[in-house]
Amino acid sequence: MKHQFLCPNHRQELINKPTRALCSWANTNETGVTLASLGQHYDALPHLGCAFEVAEIILTGNFVEQEKAISLLTKSALILAASLEILGYQEQRLSVLQLTLNRLNKLPNSSVFFSDQLNSLKLALNIKKTLH
Repeated sequence: MKHQFLCPNHRQELINKPTRALCSWANTNETGVTLASLGQHYDALPHLGCAFEVAEIILTGNFVEQEKAISLLTKSALILAASLEILGYQEQRLSVLQLTLNRLNKLPNSSVFFSDQLNSLKLALNIKKTLH
């Protein structure tokens, strides 16, 4: 993925240690969501960005069942995109959503759950595009 929130060493550690990756996603996501819910979106960005990047590592590494990994990535992308939008970073918001949509479109999956996840990303991506 294009956005980088993790340093190379930390990224490699998470790739090599699936349990650590899952804990890292949970911790960074929780911290980011908490900060965002308090209105501290700028402070939330590094945490939400890390959760987004770790979710992609989890999906790529097949650390959990595919539906769960898709859900983690979609949730992370939508929350990160929401904070980016609130802060006025529209290009970055669109980039996160498009990268996620492109990543998920590469997966061989036709379940209803998968379609729902793709549709939520498409809806989030198109809402702002149609307003401009």
